[in-house]
Amino acid sequence: MKSILKDNIPNELYQSVVILYGAGITCRRLLELLKPYPIDVKYILDDDMNKWGNKILSIEIISYQEFEEICRHSNRVAVILTTIYGKTAIKKLSKLSNIEIYEMYGWLDEVYGVNSLVNGMNDKNEIEKFGKETSLLKQNLEDEESQKVLEGLYAYICSKDSNIISDICTGYEQYFIPEVLEAVREPLKIVDGGAYVGELYQTIRKHNLELERWYCFEADIDNYNKLLRQSARNGLNEVQVCIKKGLWDKEGVLYFDGEKDTVSRIVDYITDKQIETVSLNTFFRDKSCNFIKMDIEGAEYPALCGGIEIIKRDRPILAISIYHSLKDYYRIPNYLMHELHDYKYYIRQHALILSETVLYAIPNELVNEKKQRRTYGSN
Repeated sequence: MKSILKDNIPNELYQSVVILYGAGITCRRLLELLKPYPIDVKYILDDDMNKWGNKILSIEIISYQEFEEICRHSNRVAVILTTIYGKTAIKKLSKLSNIEIYEMYGWLDEVYGVNSLVNGMNDKNEIEKFGKETSLLKQNLEDEESQKVLEGLYAYICSKDSNIISDICTGYEQYFIPEVLEAVREPLKIVDGGAYVGELYQTIRKHNLELERWYCFEADIDNYNKLLRQSARNGLNEVQVCIKKGLWDKEGVLYFDGEKDTVSRIVDYITDKQIETVSLNTFFRDKSCNFIKMDIEGAEYPALCGGIEIIKRDRPILAISIYHSLKDYYRIPNYLMHELHDYKYYIRQHALILSETVLYAIPNELVNEKKQRRTYGSN
């Protein structure tokens, strides 16, 4: 993979069929940044079938099958990654021989303000505490990769060397890493905190996971309406339950900043938007779940506190984003490790920027069940 620098655009990009990989918000923003440069982007590749045939800034979104066909009939194809899940994309693209892969992650600070995504990044005291707390936390994690992720994150925070993030980034899909797929119990009854527009369904379908109930919590009104439309298109009305509320530690009404695309969040200052909140303990008093995913822009800790009774009762697999503040990297794991017994904990870095760090917690009994099945199956 080659880097694209603003002051040194590779000449071959002007002579290749250029295709962007990833039709999300990052793609749109980077297309805007590319406008001053004479790079002719032909198509945008995306794995989400619901986006195929649509356009971003007049550029058509195509499927991977269509992309492979273009590659077969082109001498030179340049793929620019516009997804932050670069390792996953590279793993897929590596099967093709006549393409060149490029990345623009150095440009992303203009798009996201990369190093402002995580609260506390510029606070020396917070950084020092992060180093001490994560050093203690490592001994309670299940594998060396988890420990390596924490060590790498601390090294990156101190040095801002993006190569470190690349080294610790996994190529496995977010929320359903192999350890989760190995232990998951079907049919799934999922809590999807921060459902956005229902993107999790792509992975569920890819792995042919049986879905009984999918409780989607999405507080942003625009995303919520898109979620409803997407649910109807996918024919999921019988299993998908869309809730226009934010997850928190109690019921109430809080201020909400919904002007930040995918990072709309509950805030402690006055805005012109308010949202209703609900706790998992209340919502699931007469319902059950076996998988909880949360990416709710810094509300994960209070939401877990407001759901701990249900988590203890149902013992679901947990996939919790911990990257929204330096404190969350250790506060959330420490809280769960204190409250829950007999769980195995993993941490994975899923993006090539400082975001999408996920804590996975898997009940021991699910791991043991799978081991017993394999043992009996082999006999």
